[in-house]
This record gives sequence, structure tokens and C-alpha cells, in this order.
Amino acid sequence: MKTLNAHSHAQPLRTRAAPARPSQQTALHRGPASSAKTWLCSIACLLALPWANAADLTTPVYLLNEDNTLATATLGTVSSPASSIAITGVQAGDTLVTMDVRPQNQALYALGVNATAETLSLYHVSPTSGLAVLLGTSSSIADSTGLTIDLPTTGWDIDFNPAVDRLRVINSSGLNFRMNPNNGAVVDANAGVAGNQIDSNINGATTTVSATAYTNSQPNNGNITTQYTLDAATDSIYIQNPPNNGTQTNAIPVSISGMPLAILEVAGFDIEPGVNALASNSVPMNGLAYAILRTSGSSGLYEINLNTGAATFLGSSAVRSFALRTRLGAAVALDATGTNLVRFSPFTPGTTTTVAVTGIMNGETLIGTDLRPATGQLMSLGVNADTNTATLYLIDPQTGAATIVGTTAGTIAYQDAAGTPTDLPSPLTTGYGFDFNPTVDRIRVVTSTGLNFRVNPLTGTAVDGSTIDAGTNPDGGINGGANGVSHTAYTNSFGGTTLTTQYVLDDVNNLLFIQNPPNAGTLTAGTPITLGGDILDLSKTGGFDIPNFVTVSASNSPAVGQGWLVSDVGGISSLYQINLANGTTTQIGVTSTPLSSLSILSVPVAPTLISPTVANVEAFTATLGGSLTDHGGAPILDRGIVISLTSSNASPLIGGTGVTQVTTMSTANTFTVPVEGLTGNSAYSFKAYATTIAGTSYSPVATFTTGFVEIPEFADASVGASVDLSFDKVPGTTLTVAGLPQGLKFNPATGTITGRATTAGVYIISITAKLAGGNTQVFEEILVIQALPKTAVGTFIGTVSAEPTVNANAGGRFDLTTTTTGAYTLKITQLTKTLMFKGFLNTTPGTDPTLSATATDGTEILLTLTSGNEVGGTFTTTAGFTGLSGWRKTFDKVINPAQDEMGYYSVALDLQPGSVGNVTIPQGSGYAAVTIALDGTTTVNGRTADGNTILSSGFVGPNGEVLIFQSLYNKLGSIQGNLGLTLGASGNYAENVLDGTVAWVKPATVTRTYANAFGPITLDVYGKYLARAAAGSVVLGLPSSSDPASLVFTQGGIALASINPNITDGVSLQRPSLKLTLPTPGSSENPGRTTLMLKAANGTLTGSFTLKDGTLQRKATFQGMIVRGADNSLLASGYFLLPQIPVGNETAAKAPILSGRFDLVP
Repeated sequence: MKTLNAHSHAQPLRTRAAPARPSQQTALHRGPASSAKTWLCSIACLLALPWANAADLTTPVYLLNEDNTLATATLGTVSSPASSIAITGVQAGDTLVTMDVRPQNQALYALGVNATAETLSLYHVSPTSGLAVLLGTSSSIADSTGLTIDLPTTGWDIDFNPAVDRLRVINSSGLNFRMNPNNGAVVDANAGVAGNQIDSNINGATTTVSATAYTNSQPNNGNITTQYTLDAATDSIYIQNPPNNGTQTNAIPVSISGMPLAILEVAGFDIEPGVNALASNSVPMNGLAYAILRTSGSSGLYEINLNTGAATFLGSSAVRSFALRTRLGAAVALDATGTNLVRFSPFTPGTTTTVAVTGIMNGETLIGTDLRPATGQLMSLGVNADTNTATLYLIDPQTGAATIVGTTAGTIAYQDAAGTPTDLPSPLTTGYGFDFNPTVDRIRVVTSTGLNFRVNPLTGTAVDGSTIDAGTNPDGGINGGANGVSHTAYTNSFGGTTLTTQYVLDDVNNLLFIQNPPNAGTLTAGTPITLGGDILDLSKTGGFDIPNFVTVSASNSPAVGQGWLVSDVGGISSLYQINLANGTTTQIGVTSTPLSSLSILSVPVAPTLISPTVANVEAFTATLGGSLTDHGGAPILDRGIVISLTSSNASPLIGGTGVTQVTTMSTANTFTVPVEGLTGNSAYSFKAYATTIAGTSYSPVATFTTGFVEIPEFADASVGASVDLSFDKVPGTTLTVAGLPQGLKFNPATGTITGRATTAGVYIISITAKLAGGNTQVFEEILVIQALPKTAVGTFIGTVSAEPTVNANAGGRFDLTTTTTGAYTLKITQLTKTLMFKGFLNTTPGTDPTLSATATDGTEILLTLTSGNEVGGTFTTTAGFTGLSGWRKTFDKVINPAQDEMGYYSVALDLQPGSVGNVTIPQGSGYAAVTIALDGTTTVNGRTADGNTILSSGFVGPNGEVLIFQSLYNKLGSIQGNLGLTLGASGNYAENVLDGTVAWVKPATVTRTYANAFGPITLDVYGKYLARAAAGSVVLGLPSSSDPASLVFTQGGIALASINPNITDGVSLQRPSLKLTLPTPGSSENPGRTTLMLKAANGTLTGSFTLKDGTLQRKATFQGMIVRGADNSLLASGYFLLPQIPVGNETAAKAPILSGRFDLVP
């Protein structure tokens, strides 16, 4: 069905829908099917994040404001960030100058500078509460003599090196050094010199840089990265290689719209995860960075292409610093022996990085790890079951190096009220739970034997659970000692929170509890832990943690969200998500090795969608969509809509009753999906959805009601185009249509609009649909009928290209006429056949009209009428195909007269040098007179060199084309070609030139004049303007009356004659009679009795000569035309036909007749 496109004006909600052929069924037809997505994403998902190579404006960012507040926004909303929160906890004298997110744990860190005390402080900042906690103590840096370096107040930037998990610090003064995010200390680059020695200055302090950022910025990245820098002084980006040397390499100027970007100051520079170098210090294949720049033009956030330096302005912003807020998966665990640290992404537990834990005291076994919410530090507890003591350690998650927290190892110990030491059971036979209470910054430890105690992370000492009993007592036993729990985790795990709920797992009864009060060890009613409806049999060893975004609004109240659990089930160690509300679990994957703890440092969250959209609602189709505002930190695997009849399911979800899922391949954050196959006059509910490895999210539900008629697409059309529009409708609906243009009709019985519009215009089509029972809908559609292009209406001529299988190399001619209604007539002349066609052009607004036709013998014609007044296409038969090319008549007597082109021209048709002397083809020169009228019409009248008439008509083309086509030899041969007319300078008609080539082909014939076939041979055509008309004036180029010309005969066998008919310097023009005089016939100057006559009005020449060879007398005639040569070396040329001297038994009457050439030369 061909459809027209409409500009819709609906009485009900009307925006144009895509064309559809719906069926009246409840099942829906899906759009393009999405490829299958694997639920579990491998590490490659993190190493090739899709937004790394194209700006995803939903990517969140942190903004450090000048008033020491923290705001969040996205790349697309930096000009209007969310409300700011105050940053608290910064020690007096410190100013936070820059910040970055640490890839290892996805936590936010900020650098504090005290320019008075010349100290540096590294803070862990909670974006949720704004609490900043100092890591370790403040530090200073020293020069090579050990003296403290004076610290600037501005020009600072930091970025984490993801390969080694250290913080790079630079300053525009040239400072370049590192800090340890585990303890906040400056990394001493030279322990042999007093003070904290920095790395080498930027390029030896000869060049400064303003900001820095690393590639491959994701956890466990294979120890590969490239450090980029951004310099406001040179307006360029660099690669710092080697990083510790500060050497700047690979300079790329930053530009915008092809012009240099003048950078005044940099307020942050960052590179998204997924921009990856294949080897350290190499250039990534592609990728984007982001920077907040103060410039001479627009100041704010810019996207910068790392390969080209091309920048794009994203939005205004005037902040002190910014950092991309990444939420990649990061988890840390201990293996079952407690001797190795295992790092992985929570959604790919089978892909791990393992390092040995070093520095643990002999006899101790690590029983758990957790990230301290206040500082982002990884801590672990070592238990010595023989001495019933324990030690708290700070663990470097990158290297596994353990440092004792506190002054002495083994100081953590407990006793009961009677003073009896508390038994710390062996980790080999007992399950231990280890997690931070974020509200009081204390560590909670529980065991499967019922122990319940706390540890102070500031001092590494035991917390006394009783203020009454002597000594250091544990807290109350789990349910008074009646139960044991082997795993524990807290909600609201971020610094500065005042709310939390402690969850515990019982591996004996496979139950999930809330421990409330925590210090009393009291357990609430247990919730069974299940997998697929069956009880999940937990093991004592394993781990449990709750991501920091799972929160409660009141302490000790139930949470809504997912925890994470690792456990040996059936002898296989697997990672699970556990629903904290009902205990149901989902197996995420098998771990690479059995684990004895679990700390979820960061995990992507499910995406966020808003604003379900509905448009183009008709009876059986609609366009539905939604907006993705946050991808949640993971690639989108699938997006689309879910829909159902409201009566069947008012809140559709994937897999729900009566729900159809329609996916889209679009990667846009705001997307739409065409939905077909709806039921007319029915209410529907739908939601937009998106899926990542973190889960599937839905927009709010939206509803709509389908109509009872499906309006076809009313596309703009052209006059003469075939229109065939069908209305689909609910049974019992009657339609009326008004306002159609002339030539189109609506058939109520079939519900179709058909015909061809004959008049251009803009038509308002009124469509009234009435449902049985009285309900009525009225629609208005705007139908635009465009006039045909002027270049497609008129008269056209052209040639059929010569091709051996189609036309025996004889070519052909076509004549085409089109009208303003799109109708055409086409005539094609080729060999002995003439084909005639009638019909309508194929027209589509904005494109060149075409013509397609098929003859009864199967011949197919395809033509395109271009905007350049040209026409071209193909001519196809069962034997083969050839080309068609021609032009439109553009001249007329009134509007566009051919006043510079009109006139009377002569041309010579000469053999090309390679054909001269070939006795099998005529050697004479053909000629033609070409007349161009004021309206551009052309008449070509001439002769071939073997005496055949050339008579061709046409008109000058838009580029000066002149057509020559003449069927010859009973329509079995031809001469054809296109000449080009070049106008003389400054309107000098006399210098107008006609030139080009023609092809001449002859079949075998019974004749004395070249009986054998020849060609196609190419003839060079050249000539010039002779006169304004072919009569009434004297042509240009006549011989001189004072300097006699010569008449020269060549070829055609004339060299074998005993008499030479040439006239040397004996042809004179007499004035005013304009007659030619020659020497006396029979004289020594004219032995061949040569005659020559001139028609001065049209430039034609005729004559004869007589040859005597013994008793054989032969009289030959010749004819030609005045031709103005390019260099005036030729006055006229033509041909003669000479019977040859008989050979052998040949008689004179049957001897061949050959063509020779004559020239009149000055």
C-alpha cells in the first residue's frame, strides 16, 4: 500500500503515527526484536562501557562549590544541579580544593590544603551526608634539601591511578606527587632525604599543567592506565609519561568548532570508565574526557575528544572542582583460608583478582573484611583461637598489605562477668560475621556459637559490652546464647548517618533476622531464606553485606532492597542477592574460589525511568516511550515498553498476565516504540522499562484508549502520483471523507482513497468516523500535493547508446513529452522498430521524478528526470541493456530565447587519424549544416562520406547539447552523437563553435559503395558559425578574392589515376557575383577538367572532375561545405565518389566505388 504523509490536526489527540496494517487481535506485534542479552555481564562490560565514546548526558557528577558545599548533577544538567549539602568535618584551616572518585571502592575523596600550616589532608567524603573524615593525619611535602615546600592556595587537581590505587596530585606551579588513600599519607619518593619527597616536577618545572585524569578508570583493570593532563597555559592536553617523572608528551591542542579554545583556568578534569588504553601510557583508540573550564568565551563543562582535542560545550558551571560519579561493581572478600584477598565485580564473581594478604601475626586467621563507611578504608579482624585474642588490621585492597590498627597486636580480648576469658572459637569450624555499624563507627562481630561483640576501628581495641561487670565484656549473646548467627550486615552504610538496621543470617536454620537491640543480641522473628521456592542451605563460611544505598527511615526497622550473600551451597561457593523483605534469593554466579567473607564496596543500581509517553494513538497502533534519566552505573542491556489491556493487567510487568514486551534497538535516553496490533476502542496500560545487570526498572504506569479508526499516513505527494490509502476500522464504524483534491476519490465500501491528484495545493481532509451506537470521532489531516518540478515538465530528446546485443551498435533516439499532470508520452526509435509508451511519472516530493514502462515484448524502460534539465536511464531487452541519456527543451522564443545560440553553422565529419588510409571505410569528409532557431530548435542537414543523407532535428540542451541521429541503410545502420555548442566570448556569434564526435555504423549491403559492414567508427566533428540564417545573407569563411586557393583530392583510389584533378592556387572568388573561377578545363593547370560551384548563401560546394586512363574515362562528382577550421587552415571539405579502375575480369560497371576527400585550402 502506498501511503501519503500527513501534517495532522486532530480533534482528539492526534500526532502522526507510522503506517500500519493492524489486525483486530489482543496480541501485539513487536517492533524489531532485540538480541538476546546475557544476564551476567563479564568483565568486558566494564572495559567497554558504551557511554565512553559518546556523551551520555545522564551520567551523574559531583560538584564542589566555592562555598564548600557538595552538589550532584548529570553531564546534561550541570547548569542546574540538585540542592547542595554542606560538607562538614573539615579541620580548621583546611580548604577543600579538588576531589575525585576512587575506582577501587567508588568512594569520593577530597584534598584539603592549609596554605598557612603548609599541610595537605586527604578526606573521605560521604555524598549522602556531606561528612568529610580525615584519613590519617595531615602531611607536608619537602624539597630536595628537606625544607617544607610552600603550598599554593589554588591550581590543585587530583585523580586516582587505577592501576596501583594511589592518588596523583598536581599543581599548576609544577608540583607532582602521590598520596596513599588507605592512610592519607604522602608517598615519599625518596626515603633517603628528609621530609616527604615529591616526584619529579612537571617537565622538570619548565611546563605547568592544570589538571589530570587517568584512563582505564575501573576496579581490577589489569594494571593498565594512561595519565592525561590538561594545561591552561598552552590550551592543550598531554600524556604524562612516565607519570612519576612528570614528562609531558603527545600534545594535542584543544579546539572548539575548529578554532583554538582559549583556556583561562581548569576546575576539574575527568575521564569516564570505558576509555581504555591497551597498554599503559599509550593512546586509547577513542574516548571522551570532561573538564570544567573558565575560558574567554563560555565557561562551564566541556566534553573533550582525547584523540583530536575537539571540545563541545555541555553547559555553564562555575564550581571549584567536579568529578564523574561512577558506580561500577566492586567487591572484596577473603578466600576460605583467610590468607588471600579476592577482588571482583559483584555481577561477575567468577572473574577475580587475587593478592596474598601480608603482615598478619602468626597464629591469627582473618575472619572477615568490611569497608569502613566513614573513611572508605578496608579493615579485617585476625583471630587467634589459641590465645583468645584478636587484632584489627587496615588492609590495602590493591596490594593485600596489612597494617595493625592500634599500638600492639593481639590486644582485643573479652571476659565474662566472672573474669573468665571469652573463648574466641576457631574460624576453621565457626562462622564469623564482621560489619561496621555506620551510626557509631564501630565494628560488629557475631559468631555461629552465639558471640556478639564490638571493636573500635580508631584504636583497634575491644569495646566493653557492660559498664557493670569488671573487665572488657562482650555484648549480650545472640538470643541469650540460644542461637548463633554466622553473618551480619548493616543498612545505611555511609559516613554521617544516624539510622541503621542490623541484619544477621543463621546458617543452622537458614533464617534472616534483624538483631534488635544490636548490643543485646536479640533476634526478631526469622524469615526463611529461599531459592526458587526451596530453602537455601547456608554454610558457616561465607559472607554477607548490604550496599550503602539500601537504607531505612527508622533504625532497626525493616529495609526494602537487596543484600548480597556468598555461601557454600551443596559444596559450590556462589554469590546471591537476597531480598531483605522476604528472604528470597537470586543466584548471581559461582565464585572462582570459596570465600569466607564479603564486602560490597560498590554495585550498580537499577536504572531510573520517568515520563512514559504516548502519541499517535489510533485504533490499532500507538507510539509509546519513556525517558531514562540514570543508567545506574551499568550498560543498558534492553529497553522498551510493556503493555496490556487495562482490564487484564493495570500494572504491567515483564512476564505478567496479558503483558506484551516491545523492545527497541534505540540507544537514546528518550526513546519511542511503535506498537501495532492493538484492539480498537479499548483501554491500555503501559510502562517504559530498562534492564541492566543490576535489574529491570519501570516508569510509572500510563494509560490510553484506542480509537475506532486507523488513519493512514497522509504523506506529501506530487501531482500525478498514484494514491492508494486504506482506513482500518473497528467493525460497525462508518466513515465519510471530505476535502479531497480533484482526481482523488473515497470509496466508503472499501474504505480506500485512490486516484491521482491533478492540481497542486494544500488540502484539509476532514474524516468523520461514527461507531454504531453514536460515538463519533472527527479528524483533520493536511494533505500537501506538490507540483511537479519545472525541470520534469516539457519536451525531452536523447539517444539510445549503441550496444551490440541490443541494437547492433546502431544506437537510437528517444522523444519524451511530459505534462503538468504527470502524464507522459515516450517514443523510442531504434533500428527498424519504433516503441510508443504512455503513462504517468513516478513522483515523490523531494526526489527526481522517474519513468518506468514495459513494452509487450518485455522491453523495460527506466528514466530519471533530474533537476538539471537532464534525463537518463536504461533500456533493457531480453538480449541485454543499454543506456539512455538526453535533455529537456529549455529555450523558447519569448521567456528564454536562444539569442546567443541561434544561427547557421557548418561542421565537418572527419575520420580520426587512425582510420585515415583504411580502404575498407569511406575516406571522404562528411559534412552537415546545423540551424539553431530562436526557440532553440535544431535542424541538421548533411551527408555522410559515402553519400547518404543526414537529416536530424531536435533542440539545444541546457548545456549546449545538439543531437545528431540518422537511421541509414534501410534502418540497419546509423550515424549518431551529441555535439557541444560553445559560445564565443562577449557574445561574438562568429566565434561560436560546434564540436564533438559521432559514431557511424553500416551493415553489409549489396552495393558498389562499400558493400562490407564497417563500424562503429568515430568521426571528429568540428565547425563554427557561418551566418545568422541559411538564406538571405552570405556565409562567413569564403575563399579570398585576392589570394587564390587550392583544391586538393586525396584517397578514394585517386592516386592510381593518370590525371591529377587538383587545382593549385587557382580557385578565386569573384565579387560581387560570389562565383568561383578555375583554370580552363583541359589546360595544364586543370588537366582533370575540374569544376567547382559555390552557393554563398548556405556555403555548399559541388563539382566534378574527369579522369582518363587509356580508353577508360571516369567522371566523378564531389560535394562539401564551407567549414571554418579552428586555425583557419581549411576553407572547405567534403567527399567524392570515384568508380575504381577495373581489375582482372571486372567490368567498369561493376568496379567498386570508393570515397575520397577533397579540401579547399588557402
